[in-house]
Amino acid sequence: MNQPLAYVHPGAKIARNVVIDPFTTIHNNVEIGEGTWIGSDVTIMEGARIGKNCNIFPGAVISAVLQDLKFGIMNLLPHRPPFLLVDKILELTDTHVVGLKNVTMNEDFFVGHFPGAPVMPGVLQIEAMAQTGGILILSSVPDPENYLTYFMKIDNVKFKNKVLPGDTLFFKCDLISPIRRGICHMQAYAYANGKLVSEAELMAQIVKVK
Repeated sequence: MNQPLAYVHPGAKIARNVVIDPFTTIHNNVEIGEGTWIGSDVTIMEGARIGKNCNIFPGAVISAVLQDLKFGIMNLLPHRPPFLLVDKILELTDTHVVGLKNVTMNEDFFVGHFPGAPVMPGVLQIEAMAQTGGILILSSVPDPENYLTYFMKIDNVKFKNKVLPGDTLFFKCDLISPIRRGICHMQAYAYANGKLVSEAELMAQIVKVK
């Protein structure tokens, strides 16, 4: 359902049951999958592809480059599967980052947490938020492949709702203060199904290893 105050280019392909909120602009040759919610004041640039059942939060800017190249996540983060917990970066500025993870039944941690009642562990939600924040801090140096990121402090952690197989997790990390001497202090949130599922205040430091 499109709001009358939203603009959707005639060349965009919008699937069924997509909700588009006011003041959003969707450019030519955009594809949006079934069941996706697009918040208000969102800009989706030409050529971008958005999958099924996604939530795009208000104010986001989505470009084809970010979608297609996944913003070089493995060129920035040292993590590798099965411990790489970020699938895509949707938005990145000097002060904040938005990423997502598609939580599938094939995740290794569901084997034991819990048999017959799978729930994503809260500590892995925090790790996924930290990895998203790591993209923000590592993008501030010219040679991120030569750095590792380490936790310094985690405060004010709250878990609000369960994360289950089939959920799409969205992570939003905002700097609390400017990055100085490789130290990043940020407020992080995780959302699924349009609801806040966890939040934490994170502090981390990047250390040059090469």
